[in-house]
Amino acid sequence: MYHTPNYRNRGNSRWRDRLRGLLGMRVSRQLPDPGPRPHIGDYIAYRDLVMKIGEPVADELWDWLVFNRWRQVHPQRDRRRYRRLPSETFRLLARCAPTQRDAFVAQMLRQHKPAMTRMGPLK
Repeated sequence: MYHTPNYRNRGNSRWRDRLRGLLGMRVSRQLPDPGPRPHIGDYIAYRDLVMKIGEPVADELWDWLVFNRWRQVHPQRDRRRYRRLPSETFRLLARCAPTQRDAFVAQMLRQHKPAMTRMGPLK
């Protein structure tokens, strides 16, 4: 029977995880440093929302996104669960007035269903 290394120690890892939690060894993840402006086709995420960049990002818009905790994500390395936004969402956000952006993001948070799938390869 074929076994992968992940399945061999499944019981031990759960016990170890609980012990690490009880001893306070867990470290909450820090927000990653903002990188350079993303290119067309890259993905950015906020909390559990992810959206694809569909047009060039202006400096002012990227500064606002970084200030509001949006960060570029790399689908190949990311195992978190996200709610994927429709493809036209970034275009609508980019064309939104700067005073309206907070309301637009709040509407996105309310409107989209809970995350059901891992990000995985989205391309």
